This record gives sequence, C-alpha cells and structure tokens, in this order.
Amino acid sequence: QDAVNLCRHANTTGYSVTLALWNGPSESASTIMAGYQQTLNEIVTRHLDARLAIKLPGLNYDKTRLGVLLEIARAGGVGLQFDAHAIDTFEKTFDLVQWARARYDRVGCTLPSRWRRSLACAELLIDLHVAVRVVKGQWKDPTAADLDCRAHFLEIVEALAGRAVHVSVATH
Repeated sequence: QDAVNLCRHANTTGYSVTLALWNGPSESASTIMAGYQQTLNEIVTRHLDARLAIKLPGLNYDKTRLGVLLEIARAGGVGLQFDAHAIDTFEKTFDLVQWARARYDRVGCTLPSRWRRSLACAELLIDLHVAVRVVKGQWKDPTAADLDCRAHFLEIVEALAGRAVHVSVATH
C-alpha cells in the first residue's frame, strides 16, 4: 500500500513509476506470482502511471506464469520491465524478454552498467524494439574488474540515444 500511495503522489507531480517486488530466497514462485498479480491489479484498478518490474528467477523462468502476467498487463495497458538481476541469470532472462516481446509490445529490459556485455545487449534490445532501463547495477561483472561503470553507463546511454523505443536511467 505504501508503494501505491507513493506512486499516486509521483504521478500527480508528472512522474511515472516502476514498481518492483523484492522477494526473499525462501519465497515460493507461487507466492511471488501472487504478489506480481496483486501489484498489476493495483496499477490497473487505480489507473496508475506505472509499470511492473519482474525478476524472472523468482518465477523459475516459467512461461506459463509469465504468460498470465502478460495477459493482465496487456488488458490493463501496463508495461512490464524485466530486471537483469544477476549476470549468471541474464541469458535465461533475455530469452524470455524476446519471448514476451513477441507477444506484447510494452516490454522493457534493464541493463546494468557494471556488466561489460550490456553495451552489446543494448544493440539487441534496440533491434527488438524493447524499452531499456539503464542502471548502475547491484552486482559487478566478475570478468570485468577493470570496468569503469560510470563511463560504461554513459556509453550505454549514448548507444541507446535516439535509437531505442524508450530509455530510462536510474541507479541503486
């Protein structure tokens, strides 16, 4: 409820919001799914200018569950933002971003500037016509200890500028 209230306030000042659930490692996919459905329903019934961020590892990368969320989102005109989460989970996430984009046009993907691969992924997301959210990111790329994430952040934004469907920027 606090998030909904903050979202409503942000909307009155002209800001759109991305709502996200932070699930614990012991929460079941069913519990996480219920939380996502409840959040989507709140966005739709309260007419909020918001999208829902989804962490696919919590749903066990289940296409059936994701399909249900896509249907709710489509019916309510709500965008879905797929969080990159951790570098070792991104391949599965990216596969489902492509799968979701083929079924719904209001799909976005988050790219962390701490990952060397994010610049190449930005090009792929441009081609898919997927909205991109650029963040500093929570976890470093273990193969890129020398990466200047601030400079890389700006490189990613520069690559997306004028070419991506939509770009938003944020940081942790």
